[in-house]
Amino acid sequence: MRMVRSLLTVAAAAGIAACATEDVAYDLVQYTRIDGICFADAPKHLDGVNWSKAKVVNVDIKDGRFSTYGVDLKLGQPTILRLANKDDAQRTFGAEEFLRAVALEQVSGGGGTATRPCIVGFGIGSGKTAELRLVPVKEGWYYPEDSLVHYFGPQEMLSWGGLGIISVSR
Repeated sequence: MRMVRSLLTVAAAAGIAACATEDVAYDLVQYTRIDGICFADAPKHLDGVNWSKAKVVNVDIKDGRFSTYGVDLKLGQPTILRLANKDDAQRTFGAEEFLRAVALEQVSGGGGTATRPCIVGFGIGSGKTAELRLVPVKEGWYYPEDSLVHYFGPQEMLSWGGLGIISVSR
């Protein structure tokens, strides 16, 4: 049974790698949703947003963790979330539940930008910053991981560790 799980884990990791699309600067690797299901009403929440008036939240990632214990976002408030990787290695923002709970206008980093992407997470190169333009549309607590492998199995078995907590409230 353990051998089967190990083989499935390796196959899942290979599947994720096959689904990744990389920008020209290879600093922002986006992992596309396999099922293609994204937040359906995103245009309703995103059309007409003035991003110059959005709340800006800056978060450093050091030693594989958020610099602050948690990130607090407000329901319906346009937000620019900037994640700066202060580590010497690439970090992964694996946040399927969180990315399903927001209307995502744009993800950018390195030399690449994706508009209204349908993703489960992305990589942030060492010393690089990724920026998400989003509108939270579902209250809750979200636990981004420094991994995408847990997408295919139990988190307690396949997790590299949590980056921190993101809360969305009224």
